[in-house]
Amino acid sequence: MSVPSHPLKPSSLAIGLTRLYEARSFNIKPFSERAKAVLNDAHLSYDKAGTADVIYQQLFSFHHSMYSKYIPVYTDGSKTAGYVGCGVVFNNTILSFTLHNSMSIFSADLTAILTPHCDGNTFLLRKLERKAFDIIFSWVPGHVGILGNEQADNSAGSMSDPMQQTVCYQDLKTSIQHFVHHIWQETWDQQILNKLHSIHPSTSHWAALPVRRHDVRLT
Repeated sequence: MSVPSHPLKPSSLAIGLTRLYEARSFNIKPFSERAKAVLNDAHLSYDKAGTADVIYQQLFSFHHSMYSKYIPVYTDGSKTAGYVGCGVVFNNTILSFTLHNSMSIFSADLTAILTPHCDGNTFLLRKLERKAFDIIFSWVPGHVGILGNEQADNSAGSMSDPMQQTVCYQDLKTSIQHFVHHIWQETWDQQILNKLHSIHPSTSHWAALPVRRHDVRLT
C-alpha cells in the first residue's frame, strides 16, 4: 500500500478511520479493508503496463514455492459482446461454463470461484472447506505466460455447455438499463429533423457546464 500506483490505494482508509475501527471492533469495515485479510497482493505493487512478463513469472514462481504444499486452482471470468463465461483449472482438470449474457464480469469471476466440482453437485470451494483445507486467494496477472492462468483464461472464453446460474439483481438491472438505452438511442437516431438531434445526437448523459449561461443556451 506504500506504492502510489497500488490498485487499492484510492480505497485505503484514513488514519483516523483506521484507529476508529481498531477501537470499535464491533463495527464492520468496508469491503476493501476486509478483502485485504484474504487477498495475497504480492503482485499488486508493480505497474502491469511497465513490467516485463518475465518479472511476473519470476514473482509467481517464488510465490508458488512458498505455498508448494497447496493445490493451485486457477479461475477466470470472461465477458464479450454476446458472451459471458467462466473457467476453472486445477490438477489435470479444466472446467468451462457458459453463463447468462446479463451477468457482469465480476459475477463471472465469482461464479468461477464457486463453480460446481466435476461431480456437478458440490461447489468446489465448499467441498474444500468441508475437508478443512486452508484456502488462500491470490491475484495472478493475466496474459504474462503463467500456464494455469492462461488455461483458465482460454477456457473462460471458449463456448461450452451453459450453466444454470441465477442472475443477481444488480446485473439484471444493468442489463435492462442498457437494453432500454439502446432502444432509446435507435429511436433518437431517426429524429434527424429535430434541431436538438444535431446538438446532442447521443442519448448519453449531458454533462453540466461550469458556466450556467453556456449550460442553458443551446443555439
